[in-house]
Amino acid sequence: MSDATNIDQLFGQALAADDKLPVKQRAILQAAFDLFAEQGFDHTTTKDIAQRAGVAEGTVYKRYKTKDELLDAVLAPMATSVVPSAATEFVELRLKGDYTDLHAYLQAIVDDRVDFVMGNYKYLKIVAERVLADSDFKTRMLKMVGPRVLTPIVENMGSLQAKGLLIDWPVDILAQLLISTVFGLAGRIILLPQPVDVAAQKRMMVSFLERGLAPEK
Repeated sequence: MSDATNIDQLFGQALAADDKLPVKQRAILQAAFDLFAEQGFDHTTTKDIAQRAGVAEGTVYKRYKTKDELLDAVLAPMATSVVPSAATEFVELRLKGDYTDLHAYLQAIVDDRVDFVMGNYKYLKIVAERVLADSDFKTRMLKMVGPRVLTPIVENMGSLQAKGLLIDWPVDILAQLLISTVFGLAGRIILLPQPVDVAAQKRMMVSFLERGLAPEK
């Protein structure tokens, strides 16, 4: 995974780019984001956040009346900037290549996305938990990220299909099968406490997808 796909860095960049955010408020949001990732939302107190941000606890309450309100403020740039930026980078780095081999294509997609999740699972867990609990946030995330990723994948698969490297099924269904399989492992890594043999999971996932997506003989 490249440094540019580090969610913590992208979050800091999003805060720095917002010239309407006062310095103390920016520090509070960064501290909250880091602590929610490190300790979990429920185990993080406003006192913890204030200490990490280098401000008085009253300064946190002055701007954010509740911890839920603070979480919403943390997740706003995640939905509007951070996750969309990560999705765009994935498209530029992995989906703009001219693939001539199905195995190489699947290996590149699986490696990139699984490595991304492994490197950022603490931050992605914050997003995943909110998606499961808040349908409005889920809708905003899908609206921001979905077209950025789905359209290029469909185009890639259409190109592979034209080369005779994919089964002759509707391309949107093929994209759905690929995305749901990768997201299944991503969800397991993010939300479940059991350790995952990532290398073995990658091999099995690529093998599974290749057998299912290859042209019928």
